[in-house]
Amino acid sequence: MIEAFQNLLPPAPEKRYRIHVLDGRDGYLNVTDNDVLYLGDSINQAQGGYKNVFSKDEVNKLKLRQGLNIDWDNALEEVEDED
Repeated sequence: MIEAFQNLLPPAPEKRYRIHVLDGRDGYLNVTDNDVLYLGDSINQAQGGYKNVFSKDEVNKLKLRQGLNIDWDNALEEVEDED
């Protein structure tokens, strides 16, 4: 009976993450629109031109990139609100 009602509920929002690789405000992984990686701040993406909040699928794709020596277990910070 409960399962029938669960189908009526909207799906849970997808978890989103920032990747904090170095201490400090400017230690977050950012990806530009041209797929270039750099370290920068964690402010929202309203300025455009780059991305610093990622879905779990996007994080998994980044993990496959060569040359990223990131401690993924400690680098991910769940984003509660992107505003």
